[in-house]
Amino acid sequence: MRASKGRRQVPLADADPPITLAKTARKEFGREPLARQPTVDEVIERAKKRRTEFIAVLLRRFVVRLKSLFRAASHPTTSDPFDA
Repeated sequence: MRASKGRRQVPLADADPPITLAKTARKEFGREPLARQPTVDEVIERAKKRRTEFIAVLLRRFVVRLKSLFRAASHPTTSDPFDA
């Protein structure tokens, strides 16, 4: 997705990651020489690999966020209300 700012083209982030993956696959498919078009099975395997990599990245981000939440919860910033 692009928005025009004056005469320059400013790339905007796609809201949906699968759309980004599909656009990337389309560009790569178009770059391959006509003599060497991948078979349907090759395209499917490539898509499965990318999907696995994408899910792995999301999982790593989730784990990091979850660890940071638990770290913050184990170190409270306020004093214990039962100290009185």
